[in-house]
Amino acid sequence: MYRRLQAVKNTIDTLTDNNTGLKIGGTKVISNSGAWVGNPTGLRGEKGDKGDTGATGIIPFA
Repeated sequence: MYRRLQAVKNTIDTLTDNNTGLKIGGTKVISNSGAWVGNPTGLRGEKGDKGDTGATGIIPFA
């Protein structure tokens, strides 16, 4: 998974070095500086691994 993310980062670095940003379907989604500027609605990817269980919180006295 890390390699795929690194490949995406390398692609974005190349795009920003060329000062072009990234368009998908004619809509700019990554700016020339590498920031996400696309619509966040409907973004989907593959399901990630289950994370670690968090610490138990403090239970206040009643």
